[in-house]
Amino acid sequence: MMGKICRAALMAALVCAAGCGSHADEPTGPTTRVTFATEPEAAPIPSTAAGADTNAAVQANIDRFFGSNPEQARYGEAASRPPGGASLGNDKARRFGDFSYVLARRTLAAAQDLEPDKLEQRKMRDDLRQVILTAVLDQNGRLTEIIVGQHSGDRAVDEIFIAACKKALWSRNPPLEARADDGNYRLRIDGRITNYSFDRYGKYTYRTELELSLL
Repeated sequence: MMGKICRAALMAALVCAAGCGSHADEPTGPTTRVTFATEPEAAPIPSTAAGADTNAAVQANIDRFFGSNPEQARYGEAASRPPGGASLGNDKARRFGDFSYVLARRTLAAAQDLEPDKLEQRKMRDDLRQVILTAVLDQNGRLTEIIVGQHSGDRAVDEIFIAACKKALWSRNPPLEARADDGNYRLRIDGRITNYSFDRYGKYTYRTELELSLL
């Protein structure tokens, strides 16, 4: 009898040991899941969305620009100088081109700068004539006299070319050989201003032509 009891106890102990051993490595507290990230998917290319956002921003800027500048014809930086040109009217002027062409270009630019205020962006008459002036520079290149040979028919146009000559006709080192018989430098200025374009408000821009000759 005692032997059967011992064998039963031994079998129970073996079963218990086997059962306990099967769960010995399992944690008894809350479990923690550890995952290994797979290769991340390629991020979507943002060019389309970013491009759309950029285009929308540019368009909004353009809309704001034209909204605040309704008279501006183009979207861009500062407007370029109005159309026009300077030329040399005789062989003597071309022979001393380094001297005379600088004076012609400088006088043209001065006239163009004066036009917006003087002409008030109004329409020029189609029958206006050239302004013809004779400017006299002394031996040191300083302007001493302006003689009006022909009026244009518009006082403001005459005043523009006279004022431009006063501002632009000077030289620090005029060539001695370019002097006239009296020892001074005598320049003939032929100037013309014509209508170039106008905007929807009826405000005009102009084309300015200037020709300089050495007498």
